Amino acid sequence: MTPEQCVPLLAECEALAAVAREVRSSPCWALMAAFPQRLAVDFDAAFVEGSPLAWIARNASKPGRADAECWVAHASTEWSQAHLEDQAEAIAAALLQALARVTNASSIEPVYAAAHRWRLARVLSPRREQCLWDGDARVGVCGDWLVESRIEGAYASGVALAGRVLASARDWRLPARAETAMPAQGELFESPQDTG
Repeated sequence: MTPEQCVPLLAECEALAAVAREVRSSPCWALMAAFPQRLAVDFDAAFVEGSPLAWIARNASKPGRADAECWVAHASTEWSQAHLEDQAEAIAAALLQALARVTNASSIEPVYAAAHRWRLARVLSPRREQCLWDGDARVGVCGDWLVESRIEGAYASGVALAGRVLASARDWRLPARAETAMPAQGELFESPQDTG
C-alpha cells in the first residue's frame, strides 16, 4: 500500500497520518514482452542508464518461473512522468524499442507485449524507518516506502512491524466483555466427530 493510500486509514492516528502525508509516490510504466527465442545477452537483469528504461529482467531467470523468454522492463520515473497519460499501446511500442536497443535484439519480433501504468509505484525518498508504530492506539504501518522502494524493503518493514506488535502484545489486555466471549481453549480447533 502506498503512503497516499495509507492516509485515510490512519485518520484516528494523526501522527502516523502526518508521516504518510509527507511521502510522495512517483509513477512507473512497466512492459512485459515475450519473444519466440532467447535474446542473446549475457545478463538476466540490469539497471539501465541513458534510456527510457531504468531496469530490465529476464523473467525466466527468477526461481520457479517458466522457461519462456519473457522480459519485464520498468521505465524511469522521469520518462514515466512525461508519458503518464499516453495510451498503453504507444507506451508498449516505445518501451519495446528501448528494450531492443539495450539488448541488441531489434530483429526479433515479440510474440506478446503489454504495458501497465502504476501511478503510485515508487517512493524516491523513503523515510529510512523500519516501520511506524503507535503503541497507545495499537496501530502500525509498514511498507517499502518506509525503508526502500523494493520488495526487500517491504519485507524488512513487515518483519519490523511484526516485532513491534509482538513486543507490545505481552502488555495487552482484552476488555472484560471480550474475555468472557472468547471460546474455551480447543473449541476452535476440535477434530470433527467420527460419523462412521
